[in-house]
Amino acid sequence: MARLTIPGLSQRADGRWLARFTQKQGENARYDVTRTFERKSDAEDWIIEQRNRRRFVSAGLPAPAVEAPRLTLGQILGDYEAELQNEPHSDGHRKRVGEVAKTLCKALGENHPVPLTRDDLLRFASWARRHTKTKGDLIVRAFVNVRTAHKLAGLPLPVAPAVRFERGGRLQVPHEHVLRFLDAMPIGSPEKTAAEIMFRTAARLTEVLRLKVGDVDLAIGVLRIETRKGPKANRVRTVEHPITPDLQKILEAAMLDLPEEKPLIRLRGRAVREPASLRKRLVRASGVARAAVLREHPRMAAWGPEKVFPTIACLAWMRNHVVTQLVETGTRIETVSGLAGHA
Repeated sequence: MARLTIPGLSQRADGRWLARFTQKQGENARYDVTRTFERKSDAEDWIIEQRNRRRFVSAGLPAPAVEAPRLTLGQILGDYEAELQNEPHSDGHRKRVGEVAKTLCKALGENHPVPLTRDDLLRFASWARRHTKTKGDLIVRAFVNVRTAHKLAGLPLPVAPAVRFERGGRLQVPHEHVLRFLDAMPIGSPEKTAAEIMFRTAARLTEVLRLKVGDVDLAIGVLRIETRKGPKANRVRTVEHPITPDLQKILEAAMLDLPEEKPLIRLRGRAVREPASLRKRLVRASGVARAAVLREHPRMAAWGPEKVFPTIACLAWMRNHVVTQLVETGTRIETVSGLAGHA
């Protein structure tokens, strides 16, 4: 007799079967529990088993005891990486998750039993400080990945310890040098468009790279930037920024009468997904700006090129520079907070 089609079952590109079951947590909260199986029959049996257990719980009866499969750290991290293939994440995000997973398995071992404990996370943080050049970002990202992998596997979430770490010094460029840097980039280039938008709106670099042509409304003179912090939808809101005449020229050169769904920041006709793709262009622009500063102040040549003007390979510092300038010039903190998209 043929088996019935069961909702919540899908086949991955690698041939394995993904079983998804919605679990209730509290009155209104729900979350998905997933398992990956080599055979379709095993995945169907698992979904049926979970539904039967839910019927017992709904009736107020103790659920039948079932021996839980022995999972390992390598398995739940591998399932998390496989889950990302079906989600709308960038290739860079998937790559970072894979690199963190390899580091976790190297520190604790692929066959380490789960769920992890707080002591396990502390042991990983101690290992990462000794064996990697991280400044803390790797440790924090690893904690997030571990908790997400536990949630997808239906395991209790480990308590992440509060780990203190020292941040590297932020890039600090004098305001007049920043203006030289902006002038060194040709109008219409993706690095010029991204840098000018960040300079005038204090937006995050990731938010600028997500902009579409439709976010620019020249008729009423408004640039709409969707600001978010984290993947949760309830943290997303739109901030409207006025378009000045100078910014309008830059946006018009970037738009080129393209459809509204096209990305605003493009390189060779394609959307710029990762900031690293602009690295060479930014380094070149910082070199041109350095040469302009030396022409005006030739005595600075004895200081060394990096002290005259640093080599800029990313625009992430621009937001910090703009916010700092606004605060130092006496702008009200409420205005700065709204401009920066803070809650």
